[in-house]
Amino acid sequence: KQYGVNKQLERDVASRDAELETFRQADRERQAAAVGNIPPMPDSFDDDFDVKLKAHIDASNAQAVYTSQNNHYLQEQHNAQLQQQQAAQVEVTNLNSSFANNAKTAGATDKEYNDVIVTLNNGGITMQAASEIMRLGEDGYYIAKYLAGNAVASDEFNRLSPVQQGMQMSDLKQKASALKPKTSNAPAPTAELNGKGADKDAGKYQHIKGVKYE
Repeated sequence: KQYGVNKQLERDVASRDAELETFRQADRERQAAAVGNIPPMPDSFDDDFDVKLKAHIDASNAQAVYTSQNNHYLQEQHNAQLQQQQAAQVEVTNLNSSFANNAKTAGATDKEYNDVIVTLNNGGITMQAASEIMRLGEDGYYIAKYLAGNAVASDEFNRLSPVQQGMQMSDLKQKASALKPKTSNAPAPTAELNGKGADKDAGKYQHIKGVKYE
């Protein structure tokens, strides 16, 4: 449920960002249309030369301002895209590294780890679903291993929407827990004391003191 709430918040923010960008784009298009047609330089013999000259100069200045602002905006967009790409690459690298470490902690060999990755990729798991699983630490590896070893469960999971997949994680975690090594709850054996110098027969014959043998 919390996963669904978080994803809804992310969609709401993305929707507001998209609406804001649409508004900005429309405003830029309006500005571009307004400065797109610069009146020609008037003839010096025109009766309204001063008026036409002012209109020409104002339009030229407005176009110069728009061009400068638009170039700045395009550069900001380019820089933002580069930063997003770099951040996404760093996140993917960190996720892959932590997932590999979690697999080793779980006792997986390199071959077992690679087989799980290849099987899930071939099964059509989405990058978003894979990322969510990889963020679950050691449990994430066992979930991945469970899905890789269960084609039916993997196919059903891949058919779910992102929100439904998030809601399924708890159930998958429980099922995948069966793959974890079993730990024994038996108490540790008591230590056997064999101190040197102690008489091993002490206390055995305390009831026969004074007995006479004939």
